[in-house]
Amino acid sequence: HIIPLPAIGKKTYSATDIANILETTPNKIGILSNRHNLKTNEYGEWFYDNAKHCKGKQVTSFRYYDNAIPILRQLLTD
Repeated sequence: HIIPLPAIGKKTYSATDIANILETTPNKIGILSNRHNLKTNEYGEWFYDNAKHCKGKQVTSFRYYDNAIPILRQLLTD
């Protein structure tokens, strides 16, 4: 029996990736996302990740889809 490969999902971006694209900080991306309720299935998904500053600790992080970038860009200019 052959095990099927996992399905390929949409490309996702971290807050750092989007901050680099929009020339701002990841913290600002997170603040805007929380303030405007953008951390939904429409704009991305949650993943388990390893904490950057604490080895062995697992945290959840939100990764954004392409469609969140124009919205965040607009929120930055408002």
